[in-house]
Amino acid sequence: MNWIPNIFRRSKIYDDLSEEMRLHIEERAEQLMGEGMSPAEAKQEARKAFGNRTVLEERSREVWQWPTLESMWGDVRFALRQLRRSPGSRLPRS
Repeated sequence: MNWIPNIFRRSKIYDDLSEEMRLHIEERAEQLMGEGMSPAEAKQEARKAFGNRTVLEERSREVWQWPTLESMWGDVRFALRQLRRSPGSRLPRS
């Protein structure tokens, strides 16, 4: 039940995720500067190696979110269509 407080702290969790990603990129840039790259090149290479931050943040958030009502309704409609098409779901006639 420790997920309940997280519902009300969601923006803080998202901010923490964004900050963590930023720190990873900065750390990699510092490593690259230690290997002889210029600061601008090191930052650019670190961002490129890390990937698209926005996409990564969105994927991470999707893992934490509950399914939306719309997606659940889509699942119910799909299940009903499959039941209607399935010959095993029909009752035998007497």
